[in-house]
Amino acid sequence: AAYSTSAWDKKTRWQRFRIWLQLVLEFLCCLLDIEYRNNRIN
Repeated sequence: AAYSTSAWDKKTRWQRFRIWLQLVLEFLCCLLDIEYRNNRIN
């Protein structure tokens, strides 16, 4: 039981990390897009 719970915990941590990473990447892409547009306009 202890092994299965630890494995499940690792899985959920990995899923949370992936979700967090995806959000951060989307945020960075958004910032880069804004910077790119500003540079093109100016």
